[in-house]
This record gives sequence, C-alpha cells and structure tokens, in this order.
Amino acid sequence: IQLRQRDQQASETISGISIEFDPQPVPGAAGKDTQESTEPVLSLTPFPDGVPKITAVLVSANNQPTDQVDYHGQCKFVSATASTSADSHVAPSVLDERNVHWWQPSEKEKKQCLTLTFGQPVDPAKTPFLSVLIFFGQNKSLPFRWRVRPFTGHDPQSKWDDAIAVALLKDQTQWTEDSREQLLAVFRQTAPSLSLLRTQISNLEERQNILTNKHSTMVMNTSSKPRETFVLNRGQYDAPTIRVTPRTPRVLPPLRVRRNGARTTDGDKDQRETQATRLDLAEWLTDPNHPLTARVAVNRIWALFFETGIVSTSADFGSQGEYPSHPDLLDYLATRFVSHGWNQKELIQMIVSSATYRQQSVTTAEQLTVDPGNRLLGRGPRFRLPAEFIRDQVLAVSGLLVPRVGGPSVHPYQPHGLWKEISHFGSTPATKQVFVQDHGEKLYRRSLYTIVKRTSPHPAMAAFDAPNREMCVVDRSKTNTPLQALVTLNDPQFAEAARVFASSILQEHSTHDERSRIEWAFESISSRPPTDSEITMIAQFLDAERARFQKSPIDAERVIAIGEYPVTYDIDPVEQAAWTQIATLLLNLSEVLTRQ
Repeated sequence: IQLRQRDQQASETISGISIEFDPQPVPGAAGKDTQESTEPVLSLTPFPDGVPKITAVLVSANNQPTDQVDYHGQCKFVSATASTSADSHVAPSVLDERNVHWWQPSEKEKKQCLTLTFGQPVDPAKTPFLSVLIFFGQNKSLPFRWRVRPFTGHDPQSKWDDAIAVALLKDQTQWTEDSREQLLAVFRQTAPSLSLLRTQISNLEERQNILTNKHSTMVMNTSSKPRETFVLNRGQYDAPTIRVTPRTPRVLPPLRVRRNGARTTDGDKDQRETQATRLDLAEWLTDPNHPLTARVAVNRIWALFFETGIVSTSADFGSQGEYPSHPDLLDYLATRFVSHGWNQKELIQMIVSSATYRQQSVTTAEQLTVDPGNRLLGRGPRFRLPAEFIRDQVLAVSGLLVPRVGGPSVHPYQPHGLWKEISHFGSTPATKQVFVQDHGEKLYRRSLYTIVKRTSPHPAMAAFDAPNREMCVVDRSKTNTPLQALVTLNDPQFAEAARVFASSILQEHSTHDERSRIEWAFESISSRPPTDSEITMIAQFLDAERARFQKSPIDAERVIAIGEYPVTYDIDPVEQAAWTQIATLLLNLSEVLTRQ
C-alpha cells in the first residue's frame, strides 16, 4: 500500500506508522484495495480465528510512488507497541525480520492498534511517499477493516513517554519512585553501553530455552509390507515393467539380510523372501570385508592433508577413476583404520606425524619436471586452505574463536540485504528472504555452524570456492581471484579479528620493545620466527601507518570501530589502528593462507 503524506505539515517529520484494526461483520469479504488518497488506506482482510495476526512489516520512504518496498531505503523500526497483545505474541515480535513470530491482540471484538516507530524520522518534503508491506500469514475467516496512518511526535500508544519527559524536566531530587523505575527501564533498554550485555542476556535466554524445551525425535520403523518397486518404461511413472528388489552390485560382497535374528546371504531362497532394510545396508557398508568403504574414507582424509588423495579421483573409485599411486599404502591405511575401530583421530595423528607429511614443500626444477603433481610424495604438500579453515584460523589466532561443540546454525557478518536481492520472500522459515545477523559469541563460532542457504551461500565462503550445497562436492576446485584478497583485507570478520589481535599485541606485550612485538606477532601467526629483513620491512610499514593515522585520527577511529567486539579504549587509537594494519598484513601472508 502507498500513503501520500499530504496531511502532514512540511516542517513535521514522520515518526512512524500506526496500523488500526476494526472488526467488520462483512461475510465473504476478502482481498485488499490499494489507493493513493488523503484518507487512510482501507482494506478488508480475513483472519484465522477472527483475530488479526501480523508477522512482519516493511516500510520504505520514496520520492516517487511505487508498488514495492525499496530494500535499500528501508526504514528501520526501534520500537513496537500495541493496544493489547496475546500472552506469547507481543508487539515487539514484529521487529524480528526472521518472520517466525507474530503479534496478535488479546481481544477481537474491539478496535485494535499496532504502532511502529522509525529509528530515523522521515522527512515528507524529501520523500513524500511511504511504501508499506504487511505480512498477515494465512488468512481464512473473519474480515477486519484495517487502516495505516503515519504519525508525528512520540508513539501515541506509549504509556510512559509523557511521564518520562516530565520527569527529565525536573531535578533528580524531585523524582518519584515510579519515575526512577521508568527511567531505569528506559536506560536498560536503550543505553549503548549496555548493548553487549543485552545481547549476552538474549543469547543466554535463547540457549536456556533450547536446553529446557522439549525436543522432538525422529522415529522410523520398517513397514511390514514394503512398497513394490518397478523399472519404468522410458521413465514413465504409469508404465511399470520388471519388479525389482534391493540388491548390491555382484562385484562387491553379497548383502546379508536379517531373518528372525539370523543372517542370510544375497541370492539365498530365504533372502529372496525377505526385503532388505536400511540397517542391512548400513551393516554391509561397514563390514570389515567390504573393499570400498574404508578405502574411500581413508583416501578423503589423506586428501585433506595432501590436497590430492592416493586415488586422485576421490569422488570416483570406479572404472573411470584413477589407479592408486600407492596401492599398498592405501590397503594398509584402510585395514588399520578398520582394526582401530574407524578412529579418525588416530588416523589423522599418524598422518601428520609421519615423515612424508613433515617434509618441506620447497621444490626444485628437477622435481617439477619429474613429478609436477607430487604424486610420488617427494616433497611436502603446498596448497591454499579451504574456505572454512581460513576463517577459523583467523578467529583462532585473534582469540575470538568459540570452540563450543553443537548447537543450531549461526548467522555471522554478511552484506546487508543480500538475501533480499537474490531470493523471493518465502512464507516459511525454510524459504525466508531476510538475513538477521547474530550477535555475541555466535559471530565467532566455527565455520561449520554457519548457515547455508543454497540460493545465496555465504559470500566470503563462496569467494574461496566453498560449494553452495546444491549437490555433494568431494573435490573442490581452487581459484585465485582479486575478490579473495578483498575478503581477507576488508571483510568485517577478518578486519575485526585483526583489530582484536592487535589489541592483544599491545596489551600482553606492553613492556616489550617494538621488535619483540613484531617477532611475537609473526611467529604466532606463521609458526616460524621472522628474518631480520622481514622485521625491518614490517617496522617500516608500521612507522608509515602510524604517521598516516596521526595525520588523520578519524581514520584510526574508523579502523578500530569495525566489528561488534568491544573496543579497547585504554589504548591509543592511533597505535591500535597502526598495529591493526600490521595484523592484517600478517594474516594475508601467503604462508598463512596456504598449507606449506
């Protein structure tokens, strides 16, 4: 709907909008009418159970009439109030853009009102049009007539704005006990200094709900009469031909099926009368005599540390795959893997402590000529780290990484409005269009927990060739593009980590000289001490950055303000910004972004 702000004075700014609901006993009314008028916008909309429910409201201010909300000019809300609210569906639920909660009034026979206040007032002289998009969820029954009105000044639904204004005009000695409580409540809700504390409380409350609420469990049972399956003629569902049953390739060990507690072999008469189950398939896959499962698993773990597996085609062990470069080694690792209880940690420890893995990755011209792909393992591996490893390494070095295991997906830093630009607003959380960034420790969880939206993968991960999960990818391609450097230099996650690491350099080594700080920072990141020439170059760069920020202190303030982690204000901003640039330089070294 569109509202022309003609009824407001040119000098007045729009503080927010009010959505009014008036029950109308109009049977069969449905739909909505959009019009530009000096009168409030009216609409008849049916609501389930006769109660209006609002899940989300989007508003944008425009200088031209438009039938869509401009996401780049979207007005942000700071508060939501209502005339009445149901117990678990209060007005602030509308502010959660994830579209998982809603507001609904506690009464349906009386007129109701929902009021939303903008964070920044809208000037009607510059943007005389408001585009308002309201999500009502599923509407099925009793119609309501609803209106949308802009308002000026404070929230007309507020119960304490006037009282607070009066209290602030008085001396503190004249405040009543009620006034003190109201002012304290406002301070707790709005004070910037308490922002981190409010986020921590919210995260703890959410975690408490996860731990205390009831959880559903998937329970599966095998049908006593499995569905019959047929080979379809030319793939047509209504043209079945030969009836088929679950079997495994004949070149592999036979599938053993349980029958009354006993095991029968594929091809036996008893087995043909019994349908194989998923449990039978799982036991067949993990059978010690199975020639593929352990070898495929070991080969992928090997590729994780050497870039290329013993079988280079990790996703294809069939006739089109490559023959193993070291077949005896593959057999040994596979049989050892099974005999040690499929223990991945034990296998990884053996690989990384081997002389083969611990070789230097420095190569010669002769080695490149004879063995360019290092298939003979004559030197140590050298390859760029996967996307998740790069991000986790930066967080670990800075001390920000949260090692806690388990929990739901998290929403770390991402460009604002990205999901809105390339996806359609869905009616369910699974197809939601709005990305709501997390705060607190959720910003620093391992990349394993970063939410994956297949139509819009995390941009920093995608820049380093992380798959979008539309299909299983065993062998990731590796590209080198300028965008990757822009990510590690400018992405808020990386810039914030560099700032925090710089603060630790200055705080934990405050008594050390500049050279000692450089040596400690370099070795902490690269796992080797720097050379004299490297120390000289870094010191020169530090002096240049320090001089640049001394000339423009505002630039230093901007550098140390990146990210939500609290800024260390007891350190000189110029010094902190200069060392942040040093940390960024070290985190972007080739030997830091690669395994070598």
